[in-house]
Amino acid sequence: MDNRSANYIVNIAVQVQAQPAPPPDMVVSGTFMLFELISLISVQTRATVATLCNILDNLPGLMLKHKSNTRLFHTEIESICTALRARRHTPPELRSKLFEGYAACDNAQFREHIKRKQESHEDGTIAQLDDAQLMSLALETYKILHDDKKVWMEKSGDQLDILAMKAEINRLRQNPPTKKQAKEKVPVEKKNGDAKWAWKLVTPKSGEPHEKAFEGKDYIYCPHHQTTKWVLKINRKGKVHAENCEARNDAGASAAGSGREQAQASVLEAPDASGEVDGSETSEGI
Repeated sequence: MDNRSANYIVNIAVQVQAQPAPPPDMVVSGTFMLFELISLISVQTRATVATLCNILDNLPGLMLKHKSNTRLFHTEIESICTALRARRHTPPELRSKLFEGYAACDNAQFREHIKRKQESHEDGTIAQLDDAQLMSLALETYKILHDDKKVWMEKSGDQLDILAMKAEINRLRQNPPTKKQAKEKVPVEKKNGDAKWAWKLVTPKSGEPHEKAFEGKDYIYCPHHQTTKWVLKINRKGKVHAENCEARNDAGASAAGSGREQAQASVLEAPDASGEVDGSETSEGI
């Protein structure tokens, strides 16, 4: 009202006959002041009612605001309805909006319980279910899960797996792997270090078979492998390991290369007719 004082304070000059006019007096007009007060209250009331009704239209958002705390959710709804009645506005029917708000709760058991009540109401099993009864039923369910059973907001196994996957995705987004890291394979030692695969490091004793089946796959003992002694009998490309052992081929190539080096060295060191080693000429001949 102080900001609107110019609208209800008027200037009044009282002039006495045969005397000069005095300066005007600043007088508050009660009629103008009442008009400004009524206008201000009317505007604020309409704005407040519209704001409160918008909140009741979005009860899922109100449930998220209170982090699925049904007790606080109900307390604010009751406060909003009281504020509407104080402004001579009848609160709207909230049953359908309440069902939407309860569906936004993070507790799965609570949601399932309220959903069953909604289905019973819709198919006529529950004949009478007004706002107060629904809120009372929901609050009672909340008390049982939260206060009595102490299972409110407990995560199920699937929810924990989803949270773990989300955390891993966020970690990869913050620290994406480089191309080199993406191409790197998991070391075989890490896989074989597990107790389940420890047998792959054990060399069969004398008389023991060199083939075995494990988890529906056939394995064969291969002495050419250093990190693991047992490999798939038929690899993922469909090739028989005994005929296509890369470790054996690498070892053979290494041995052949070593043999050639020894042969070259013996030729270089062989004496000529004079009994002397002519390394330069022999090297050039080779």
